Amino acid sequence: MSKDYKAIISIVDNNLTETILEKIEEEHGITKSTVILARGRSDKDGEFFGLKVEPERECVMTLVKEESSKQVIETIETYGKLKEPGQGIVFSLSLEHVGGLLPAHME
Repeated sequence: MSKDYKAIISIVDNNLTETILEKIEEEHGITKSTVILARGRSDKDGEFFGLKVEPERECVMTLVKEESSKQVIETIETYGKLKEPGQGIVFSLSLEHVGGLLPAHME
């Protein structure tokens, strides 16, 4: 059963997280995700008064049925502005095992 699901991990600008969560609920019925505060770092980060600026990000983790994973990723790319350089990343991982209760939309 676990192999029928994908974990979608996205690292996005923290100002866009709520929009992304609203859109994946609206468009795909996904109502449960885990959001973790994160920091971004790259060779393109700027400096401000001699201090390194690291953009504030949030990591959004969502489990979805495999057949809907591509569409969910496209929604996250669109509303997370991930097609613009330096805005973040989204990817999916195959799952071997999942423990705990699965959300109603996944059963």
